Amino acid sequence: MAGDPAIWPSLPLAEWQETHDTLHMWMQIVGKTRLALAPKENHWWHVPLYVSARGLTTTAMPYRSGAFEVEFDFIDHRLVVETSDGARRDIPLRPQSVADFYREYKGVLDSLGIAVTLWLVPVEVDDPIPFLEDRRHAAYDADHARRFFRMLLQADRVTKRFKGRFLGKSSPVHFFWGAFDLALTRFSGRRAPAPKDSVARGDQRRVLAGRRRRAGARLLRVRAARTARLRGDRGPAQGRLLQPRAGRFHSSVRSGSLGALTR
Repeated sequence: MAGDPAIWPSLPLAEWQETHDTLHMWMQIVGKTRLALAPKENHWWHVPLYVSARGLTTTAMPYRSGAFEVEFDFIDHRLVVETSDGARRDIPLRPQSVADFYREYKGVLDSLGIAVTLWLVPVEVDDPIPFLEDRRHAAYDADHARRFFRMLLQADRVTKRFKGRFLGKSSPVHFFWGAFDLALTRFSGRRAPAPKDSVARGDQRRVLAGRRRRAGARLLRVRAARTARLRGDRGPAQGRLLQPRAGRFHSSVRSGSLGALTR
């Protein structure tokens, strides 16, 4: 039932702001692991987390000849790291600073032989504090985290059903750790509107056309010199080879069919 607090719990931001802000930083650390290791996809679909039966997960990330997965378990309140060769490590989710969480998480990865280089500064936040210096965010309320997970679970369930009714291209339902939001993107298939800065686009077309003309002329000179060497010809024919046909190197820039997005 939509109004049942056990299914749709209440969690005003003001009530759990400190836990929210700390979890945001912890998730950025784990999310940056996926960013560093997962094969790139368009629309940044290789970076989000996904709602699981227990919390939020990276899903399997390739590493060398195997894979590993990191999951925030909001039922038992653990951060769990599992590998494809059967190894498992976990650390408790408890009140601790972002700096301490990072060191503990990095220690788990090291113990599993997983080496990954992360950019240690959070993104999409005001006044970012580098992870190793962040002792401001250090709250974790288990009840708030559990209610947050229950809300994600229901939103994920409903959004996936909504997604399934759409016949066009759409994104997975995923959790972007940068903005800290659950997202679904639908693509209409319509061409995106042309940018308004037509003067800038005209300049861009002229620059690209000029570059291509120069590149084409260089290519013809190389071909002409090569032909002359092979034929021993240094007469007028070589000069004729240097004359590109009118419009041969003409080019234009067209805007791509990006598709209008709705979220």
